[in-house]
Amino acid sequence: LPEGPGLAVLVMVVGYMFSFGISWGFGAWLYISEIMPLRVRGKAVGLCTGVNWGPANVISAFITPAMIAGPMGPGGALLFFGALSTLVVPMALLGLPETKGKTLEEIVPMFRFATLADFRRFVAGNLRSGEGMAHGAGKASRAA
Repeated sequence: LPEGPGLAVLVMVVGYMFSFGISWGFGAWLYISEIMPLRVRGKAVGLCTGVNWGPANVISAFITPAMIAGPMGPGGALLFFGALSTLVVPMALLGLPETKGKTLEEIVPMFRFATLADFRRFVAGNLRSGEGMAHGAGKASRAA
């Protein structure tokens, strides 16, 4: 790459690494261990780690080099992964309730959903107040 575009790519990669490091980089690991009930925490966190690292290693080892060498080139590969990363935003809004300042006993009921209707209430609770299933439960218990 010529010096100007090469410097722009370098700045963008460093910017991405910085923003990832102060957000999802450590946040995902904290969140995973925070939301798991004590009786399954060790195994569940291990499973989540495997699910997180397994596909990431396969993608970085096999798919990314093929994308870079293919018609997309390096820029297209970066744009593809950038666009893919934008899919995290709706997932975070819809599926990650706020757990700040809550005890484990308050967090576990936030994720109790067994049916599609329960999941819809969970998403609605996240969008309204960031409390998942606890949003609807809090309303019902206040009304009674």
